[in-house]
Amino acid sequence: MPVKVITDHVALTKVTNGKNLSSRMIRWALKLVEFNIEWEHRPGVQNVVADVLSRNPVGNLDGSQISCPALRALALNSR
Repeated sequence: MPVKVITDHVALTKVTNGKNLSSRMIRWALKLVEFNIEWEHRPGVQNVVADVLSRNPVGNLDGSQISCPALRALALNSR
């Protein structure tokens, strides 16, 4: 069963299907092919999980704004 990775980093999605990759990128692609990963690009504005984890300081968030229960619990417990 593949692991679905949703990222706002478009370069990661190009590693598996990109053309004219550098030797370094080819080495990374060969390493990543060992894992059953399904890549999906989601622009930063639409990637709310990334926003919660990396763009918004936890102290400025009201826990009710976070839809994921695990992340909401982390935000509320870290205060």
